[in-house]
Amino acid sequence: MNIQSCARCGYGVYPAEKINCIDQTWHKACFHCEVCKMMLTVNNFVSHQKRPYCQVHNPRNNTFTSIFETPINVNVKKQSEAISEVKYREEGEKFKSVFHWDVKSRDMEAMQKMQQISQKTYHDVCNESKSWYRETIPQLEMIKIAQTQKSLSDVEYKQGHKEHVSKFSSVMDTPEILHETAGGQFMSDFKYPEEYEQQRGKGSFPAMITPAYQIAKRANELASDVKYHQRYEK
Repeated sequence: MNIQSCARCGYGVYPAEKINCIDQTWHKACFHCEVCKMMLTVNNFVSHQKRPYCQVHNPRNNTFTSIFETPINVNVKKQSEAISEVKYREEGEKFKSVFHWDVKSRDMEAMQKMQQISQKTYHDVCNESKSWYRETIPQLEMIKIAQTQKSLSDVEYKQGHKEHVSKFSSVMDTPEILHETAGGQFMSDFKYPEEYEQQRGKGSFPAMITPAYQIAKRANELASDVKYHQRYEK
């Protein structure tokens, strides 16, 4: 099997990737434009000096025809240059002799002055308004925040009051208070059984003349006297 070499890379070309154009053998990947490297086919390439090109970069499109300079062509060229120079000078002289008055410049100056005056007036009015009015208008959000804070403070105050009411303060027990408490307890301990026995009819003598009752009564009187004196001293 005869394997031909590629016209661009020089490697062997197998039949599956073979293109025969411009009397040469190419790989399909090697057959591209010399300028932009665009892949070409048999239908869209242009040959120039046995090299492939695309339609855009065809060197034949950039060729021009040269003309020999005859005496007639040289004379025509000189006359055209002289005419253009004379025409340019005539137009320059006409432009110098004409008086130009730019109306737009005056209008622009007047507009700029008006803008400056309006800005100055605006700043003066703004400064005057700041001098006599300092307060800000309350917004809806600020009003809602103030109401929420007030309600929270009311709730906290009520909770603190309830806690303060529920609490109690302990007082140190003095000897007089302890003596009074012991006397009361002693009297209640003796009085309850005696009343119970009296109701049942088993008592040997009346409860009012028992020694225990007399002692409890005396202790209660002493305790009440001490408590009365304490209150009086306060």
